[in-house]
Amino acid sequence: MNDTKKDIIKRTLSLLIERGIKTSMDEIAQSLCVSKRTIYEHFDNKDDLIYHCIDTMIDESSKDINEMLLKSSNPIEELFPILHENVRQIYSHQFKLLDELKRVYPAIHEACLEKHKEQYYSRLKDVMCRGKKEGLFRKDIHEEIIIFYMPIISTALSSQKITLSENYSMKDVFSNIMVPFMRGMLTEKGVVVFDKIITKFKKYTPELQ
Repeated sequence: MNDTKKDIIKRTLSLLIERGIKTSMDEIAQSLCVSKRTIYEHFDNKDDLIYHCIDTMIDESSKDINEMLLKSSNPIEELFPILHENVRQIYSHQFKLLDELKRVYPAIHEACLEKHKEQYYSRLKDVMCRGKKEGLFRKDIHEEIIIFYMPIISTALSSQKITLSENYSMKDVFSNIMVPFMRGMLTEKGVVVFDKIITKFKKYTPELQ
C-alpha cells in the first residue's frame, strides 16, 4: 500500500469518527483537500474506502493489545487486555462508528469482523491453553465454549451501551462482568495469581479509559 493511499485512509477514518459513516465522498474530498478522482485512483468506490478505514481501525486496536501482551508475564495477565478491550470499545468513538456501520453497511461490518475474528480466536485460545498447562486455568474449562460466547457477551454489552455509559464507568462494567467471568475459569493457584494481578490492573485501568 503506497503512502498516498495510507494517508487517505488515515485522514478519512478521523473524519468518519467525527462526522459519521454517512459522510459523502464530496465531503471527504473537500475535507482532505484532494479531488474525488484522486480518491478513486486508490479505491473502487465509497464502500471500498470505508472497508479499508474500518480494517485499519481494527488493526490498530489489535496492535495496542499485542503491545500489552508483550508486557504480560503469564496467561492470566495476558487475558486482561483482551477482555478489557471488549469493554473499552463500548465507551469509545470507534464503537459509535462500528455501530453506525453495522446499521448502514452491514455487509462491510461483517466482512471486517470476519477478517479479524480468526486472529482474535487464536489469541484467546492460545492464552487459555497455556493457562491450563501452567495450572492456572481449570482443566474442565472448554476454551471453544468460552471463545464462542465472548462475542455474545460483547454484543450484549454493546446493546446496552447507552444505559451503561450513562450510569456506570467502564471500570464498573469491567469489574462486575469481566472480573467474575475470569475468576470462574481459574484454579486455586490461578486465583492467587489473579488477586495479585488485579491490583496492578486497577492501577493502569484509568489510563486506558
